[in-house]
Amino acid sequence: MIQVYLLSDASTESLAGQIVEFLAPFFEGTAELRRIEAVIPYREYWTWKDLFAVGRDCKGDAQVGNEERCYLFLVGGSNENNWFASFDSDDPSVAFVQCSGWEQFDLPDPTYAVAYHVLAMVTAMRYFSSKSPSERYHFPSIGCMFDFTIDKSEVLFKLKSADICQNCVQEIAITAGDKAGAMAYLMATKASMEAIKQELFPADWGEIFGVLAYDLCINEELDFRLCFGQVKLLLPISNGYEKVFYLMLLKYREGLSYQQLMEDAKLQEFIEIYFKFFASTGSLDELRKRLLDERSTGKLRSRLMTLKSRMAKKMTQVLKNYPEIRDQLSIRNRKKVFSISVKPTALQVGHADINKYLGLS
Repeated sequence: MIQVYLLSDASTESLAGQIVEFLAPFFEGTAELRRIEAVIPYREYWTWKDLFAVGRDCKGDAQVGNEERCYLFLVGGSNENNWFASFDSDDPSVAFVQCSGWEQFDLPDPTYAVAYHVLAMVTAMRYFSSKSPSERYHFPSIGCMFDFTIDKSEVLFKLKSADICQNCVQEIAITAGDKAGAMAYLMATKASMEAIKQELFPADWGEIFGVLAYDLCINEELDFRLCFGQVKLLLPISNGYEKVFYLMLLKYREGLSYQQLMEDAKLQEFIEIYFKFFASTGSLDELRKRLLDERSTGKLRSRLMTLKSRMAKKMTQVLKNYPEIRDQLSIRNRKKVFSISVKPTALQVGHADINKYLGLS
């Protein structure tokens, strides 16, 4: 299993954490993503030699075993050749991804565009490291991860395609020593590319097909079921943090930021719901102490961000045939505010306490 280490400078430190939290759930058992805690001093301009030296220095400090490892520097400044990303041809285990300049593309959140290029680099480092850029990239663009994009329209075309072309997949299959591992990695990459596409270019299926009438039914056991027509689907929302988080977003329809969730009143609300419905051992005070500790260490933030990605992945699988409903039932993260766009009239709640909590009674 490959280990991917993200390095950051002072301008990309937060971004690196967000990318790890977003991508990690897609690659469970296939790749391990980690953020290096040390922060590189910010520079306005970098030569490629200096950029690759950052990864090499980090690699030299790490204890090297038999694991496959790569080191990507997320850089906020510009680079001498003005590329989005590149790995070092002399040492394909180190690379950089430029994170600035995305404001010209009018994207809702450039974080996901940077995550896309992290995926592209890791895939290239693993399977195309022996090829020169002219051999590795497509000229002109064809809507593949390995297009050599120059202008704005080509970049957006690649992001919207969310694809790795058949020729590239075939080359990976030929090159890979572990074909089962390569297939699992590519499937995770494809799923994460689709999730990135949904974040960057959300489609308004309701405008195209009209709004589909449905009910979101919550029973006594706090199972969530989607009901419309003859269709009844159990939604993949797990007991514990996932259901508590989802219930709170159903209540606070305008959305909740992480900062709001961590406020004493909201966190107490989270704790009380969890204790009432899901705690099997321990006291309320013990649970409160544990979550307060998780808040202070940042572990709770990491868990919630990972939880959001994991739930999005499961929702996509279960509701793949109903994209408009999927978009309404999935947790969105716009400008660091979590929200669900389910209308109160769609909620059918069979639990009196939850009915009251959601303000429906």
